[in-house]
Amino acid sequence: MKQIDRKQNKTYLPVCLYLDELSAIEKIINDAGGKPIIKIADCEFDSIADLVKNQSLLENNKLDEALITSRTPSIYIFLRKTWASLEIDTSDLISTGVFTKIDKILKSCKRRTAWINHTWWGLLLLFIISVSLFLILLFYFEIHFISKDILSILSPVQIAGITCLLYVIFYKINTTKIILQNRANAPSFFKRNKDQIIVNVIIAIIGAILGIFGTLIVSSVNK
Repeated sequence: MKQIDRKQNKTYLPVCLYLDELSAIEKIINDAGGKPIIKIADCEFDSIADLVKNQSLLENNKLDEALITSRTPSIYIFLRKTWASLEIDTSDLISTGVFTKIDKILKSCKRRTAWINHTWWGLLLLFIISVSLFLILLFYFEIHFISKDILSILSPVQIAGITCLLYVIFYKINTTKIILQNRANAPSFFKRNKDQIIVNVIIAIIGAILGIFGTLIVSSVNK
């Protein structure tokens, strides 16, 4: 009897890998007798040290996608903006051990709020937040004099708009990131994304306010 070799693979939500995790993955592959190759954009690096040394060749916006491969064992680690995956072509004892160790690293690095964009209960949460924001803005601007007919037509539009804006904000936040610094020395999430978060929040607030003013204008015209 001969056991059939099976491919091992697993898909993950977006991840955030620091130099610590990249070095750990490299060590796991090296210990198994492999040699990792890192491909980012149009560049290919033969080690993590080579990547760090030549990171100036990469644009900042290119550090959200990468491919880490090894021939023996045959390993493919795909890092994409909205997902990541691990594939190993064999299921022997060494390959299974490598798969288990790398799988543990990738699972520990998943973006904490990525589920908001990838699950139905995440979308439900965004919808609930949108409804709450809409009602708060209505109360703040005291637009209770809008006719019920107009409000019943425009309210779903405003809520859908706010939901879409929130979805885009979390989508931009929850993409895969490759940070070529150790976790202990890297700036915090809010420091790295402060400008982007502020801009997105301002856009969301302005969009909601403009929507309410639009509702108010339509109400005035139809009186």
